[in-house]
Amino acid sequence: MNAATALFTKDTGMYTQFTMRLARFQGTDKNEFIDNRRLEGNIFVLQACEFDEWIENQIRQNPHITTEKLAKMSKKGLRTVKRHIANMPHIRYVGSGYSGHWEVIDKGSLKFTYMYSS
Repeated sequence: MNAATALFTKDTGMYTQFTMRLARFQGTDKNEFIDNRRLEGNIFVLQACEFDEWIENQIRQNPHITTEKLAKMSKKGLRTVKRHIANMPHIRYVGSGYSGHWEVIDKGSLKFTYMYSS
């Protein structure tokens, strides 16, 4: 399968599993990598994970950034940005309105409480 099929197909049910190799090279020699990653899985899930990482990086750089600004920077809808943040339990907004800020909690220190109803 060629890359154009993977990236531009309208029939997504037929091509859902991908392996992508991403690398940044140092200089013109293709043997020296600055970084090298391999991503596997559903292309649409991979895109969502990449967007989550982008949101987290933006919040780390500017804890006072607004969801409106994130939406404008990413060229995605405000509801999309808010939905992604809501699904990231390690990111929370502290305070209210314009006086608040974002906090990114270390993923390893997250503890979940389960409530049971009888």
